[in-house]
Amino acid sequence: MQSDADFIMSVQCKEWTAQIRSAIDYLHGEGFVWGDAKADNVLIWEDGKVLLVDFGGGFTPGWVEQQNSDTVRGDWQGFERIVEFMKTKALR
Repeated sequence: MQSDADFIMSVQCKEWTAQIRSAIDYLHGEGFVWGDAKADNVLIWEDGKVLLVDFGGGFTPGWVEQQNSDTVRGDWQGFERIVEFMKTKALR
């Protein structure tokens, strides 16, 4: 995620939110968890496509509560916090 960017366009925020949600749904449908959901583990290709990285699991304070790390619940908790993070960067 562009954590070093001062802002993103609101349309990007919506597109990336949908792509991240879709990727997490896919992972869970295949029986996997992301395990370390946080903005730093979301890469954006030049064409605007999202890539989730770092599936080794882990716990990063502020993104996922420790008791939810490496769980489906933790993935969704991290997703919600990523979305909130993007919204703070989004221009309307």
